[in-house]
Amino acid sequence: MTTSHPSVLIYAPNWLGDLVMSTVLLERCSAAGIRPQVLVRSQWRPLLESDPRVGGLIEYQRHGRHEGLAGIARLTQDLRAQTNADVVFVLPPSLRSAVVARWAGVPVRVGYSGEGRGVLLNRRLSRQLRGQRHFCDEIDDLW
Repeated sequence: MTTSHPSVLIYAPNWLGDLVMSTVLLERCSAAGIRPQVLVRSQWRPLLESDPRVGGLIEYQRHGRHEGLAGIARLTQDLRAQTNADVVFVLPPSLRSAVVARWAGVPVRVGYSGEGRGVLLNRRLSRQLRGQRHFCDEIDDLW
């Protein structure tokens, strides 16, 4: 008997250190037999393109094609064309990232509330004050 897994998209953090620490989520997915797609800034793509835990990469240009309000619409269209994820882990803490995940039509949107984005996430946690917990632990809690 085979087990069906949800299709997972990880909306990776914008900053290099946060991206590295968020790989704990790739470990969790891998242990569950899931190879998620990762939405990642174009400059960080080389860090993940050979990772066997990654099922595919979707690149976004924070400064360029996906910049500004029109960029949100383009990124949403790109996601609709490149993924049919059942679940997205929205790791950047911005309102913009939650808007993109919602408008892309991903049914289950997991992340931390705050920045006015709680209503856009249907599985949300409240983040403790900065520095109370290690970022890796916060990401692990989303799993």
